[in-house]
Amino acid sequence: MVARFFVFVATLLLGSLFIEVSIYHPSVAMARDAVAIAPGVAAAFAICGGFLLLAFGNRLAAVVFGVACVTAIIVGLLGTAIHLGIHASSIAALVTDPKTWMGNPPTLAPLSFTVGGCLGLVPLAWRLQIAPPYPTASRFLEVAASLAGLVATIAATQISAGNLALVAVICGIGLGSIGYAFEWARLALAHRIA
Repeated sequence: MVARFFVFVATLLLGSLFIEVSIYHPSVAMARDAVAIAPGVAAAFAICGGFLLLAFGNRLAAVVFGVACVTAIIVGLLGTAIHLGIHASSIAALVTDPKTWMGNPPTLAPLSFTVGGCLGLVPLAWRLQIAPPYPTASRFLEVAASLAGLVATIAATQISAGNLALVAVICGIGLGSIGYAFEWARLALAHRIA
């Protein structure tokens, strides 16, 4: 159950980062620079992979989620480098200019993707067993959440389809969270009966 919790928290963290990126990452930057789409795509892909792993718990789902986590780590590190490059005119400015760290876009905000990716890799690195959920309703809701993440991943690649991706992510997070809550309810009920 600990492994499932790690996957769930990492998925929610990266999903909430999608919402943040869609609100605060200006569409002007995305229209001007195609790389600005990467955080949204990576976060939506993590939702797809995370809930897929929670629904099935098999090797293929673990590989998909692992790739999503590694992608999130890379996006976080590269995003931080890009944000630093926007603020710092030189390496010396990193140390001497306080505006480098306090400017807009936030310099270290992309590292949140790296944190979410690393958190998701913990159960995979420890080779913890991520068995599928017991209740059928949980599996159904987590599969639906994964499909919503897939729709969001595809929609996030299109600048004009941002609202569709946002709705899909919010639906995915909601459905997956309810499915995960059913797992905990069943677990609590089983312990209460025993």
